[in-house]
Amino acid sequence: MLWATDVEGVDSIYSLTFAALLIPLSRMGDARGRRRAIAFAVWGSVIGGMAALLLPDTGGRRHEEE
Repeated sequence: MLWATDVEGVDSIYSLTFAALLIPLSRMGDARGRRRAIAFAVWGSVIGGMAALLLPDTGGRRHEEE
């Protein structure tokens, strides 16, 4: 279960990563072609998803109900 503070942290990390990669990857798309850039993004997403599946389950934080 995600708590509000966890969601805020994930959102901040996502926004920061998106902003940091937007211009460099846009330039790569312009220089090498749109199809190649989209293929790179799709394969990156597939590989990232597969890597996430291989990570051990930490179980997250456990909060006991009172």
